[in-house]
Amino acid sequence: MTQPAPGRTPAIIGFLVVGTVILGASFFVSTLPDTSDDGVPPLTITSPAPGDSVTNPVTVTFRTTEALELDSDLGWTAGDLHLHAMAGSREIMPAAADIVATDSTYIWRLPDLDSGTYSLYLTWAGRHHGNLRGVADTVVIHVR
Repeated sequence: MTQPAPGRTPAIIGFLVVGTVILGASFFVSTLPDTSDDGVPPLTITSPAPGDSVTNPVTVTFRTTEALELDSDLGWTAGDLHLHAMAGSREIMPAAADIVATDSTYIWRLPDLDSGTYSLYLTWAGRHHGNLRGVADTVVIHVR
């Protein structure tokens, strides 16, 4: 009499559990913010001023110690870093036409914001898009 073949179900379940754990761990690690802010160039907002009441499109004038260049893959960059803006909880990355360079400053036209009060700051991000806050001004503005 022939013995039945051992079931493959436990092996398949084990494989699926291990795969799920690995995928879950890699996803969790990818969502962690960057904390290596050392050497991140400062970003200084020159307008709007804290407390300003503005209308759309909101423009942010800023300075940085690093020259920005337009990279076809990452947008506006300084080396391996690129810009993000935080308007309240909304994260914004500029399109090519959103920033205009003028002498030592840059003017960034943000997408329309809903009426309300926002904490606004600029931040650098690495190639993986994790924010590297570094030294950056925060201004509170009111959009009419």
